[in-house]
Amino acid sequence: MKGRKDLVTKRLLISTVSSYEGGDFCFGSHKNAIMTIADESLVGIITTSDFPNGTCDISYKINPAHRGNGYATEALVAETTRKCKENLVPKLVIKMDSLESLCVAKKAGYIKISENKKRGIQEFAPRGIASDIGTRKLMLKRE
Repeated sequence: MKGRKDLVTKRLLISTVSSYEGGDFCFGSHKNAIMTIADESLVGIITTSDFPNGTCDISYKINPAHRGNGYATEALVAETTRKCKENLVPKLVIKMDSLESLCVAKKAGYIKISENKKRGIQEFAPRGIASDIGTRKLMLKRE
């Protein structure tokens, strides 16, 4: 868990639960608990996986009892900010039928960068740096 620090937002504490260093495919993965600051109740989990091409996948799961309070959006914005400071381009992969996740992505400032109807998924990246993903893919092809 080298260098991992807790994130604190207005209402949430995002604290690392587990972390591992990866191999060639994935540099590492971090699983973080999302807790309320007020009473430290567990709201959900947010996980990031860092890849050699300079991108990272972010996934999250919010306890059904805590949905609809903006916790997913707040945690996603905090984790996105952290990853951008680490010079990684965050990316979300969302199932097309998951309307709640699509809303969270949009509220957190993500825009759609690709769609795979056959697999039923869409990829999203933060507005303003979404083009970096295409640029990084081109750089990898040239190397």
